[in-house]
Amino acid sequence: MVGNRRIVDDVFAYDYFIKYNPSFANLKFNSIDSKLPYKQELRISNSNKEIGTIKLDGKNYLIDLLYCDRQEKACWFRINGVLYPKIYADKEDENNKVDLDNNHKVVISNLRFNRCPDLDYCEDYHRAFDSFEMEVVKE
Repeated sequence: MVGNRRIVDDVFAYDYFIKYNPSFANLKFNSIDSKLPYKQELRISNSNKEIGTIKLDGKNYLIDLLYCDRQEKACWFRINGVLYPKIYADKEDENNKVDLDNNHKVVISNLRFNRCPDLDYCEDYHRAFDSFEMEVVKE
């Protein structure tokens, strides 16, 4: 639960957001039922954005890293269209955990800012990216 909100309590997000949004028609959702706990890094920059797509117990979930504030060291994200409170890089608490259903949670961790791995020169505006790690765990 994040901010007293859970994906399972939001009928629109749980059942209709992905199904009726044509922007997501061509996304592939990888089944992770047999891969738990499952980890994936999501990145965002001025020129690129990654969206996490998973299928769990037959339901599709879209984890979207929206924006990171490098000064505040915080990021905003949403799951199936539901916006969650910002999470902080140096503070991991209940705001970093979201109930997907009654048996699974997404845990957000390892917020990192201005990253340029494998580059000798990193130009902040076009090449640097921010990232976080999401982990789906069974309760």
